[in-house]
Amino acid sequence: MRRVSIDGPGPLSAVLCGGLHYDAAAASPLYRAQPWTVEPLAEESGLSRSAFAAAFRDLAGEAPMRHLAARRMQAAARLLAGSALPHSRIARRVGYQSTVGFHLAFKQWHGLTPGEFRKNADVLAGENGFW
Repeated sequence: MRRVSIDGPGPLSAVLCGGLHYDAAAASPLYRAQPWTVEPLAEESGLSRSAFAAAFRDLAGEAPMRHLAARRMQAAARLLAGSALPHSRIARRVGYQSTVGFHLAFKQWHGLTPGEFRKNADVLAGENGFW
């Protein structure tokens, strides 16, 4: 058994014993402030890129980068609805180095710009269950 810790804004531990142990709550710090790709995550776990991706897909039900994007967009939606933080700070908090990149990704994911989402957050939360 190998215990792996991945540094980020908070602790994440994964227990490896012939595979991965996935805990979404423990993994939430990874969704922010890190330019994660599959390669460093696989390296941290001691698995090849393809083995990590397959194990992650089996445990989480979706590909690692899709899962990461979903969690980042969910966190961004919560921040837009529940804070007055500027879009640039929210972008950095959820792992985007570029505000423009965040804006485009958010619009593609939610169908609205971050500003449109913020203006309509109360209505959207009830209709679509964004969070």
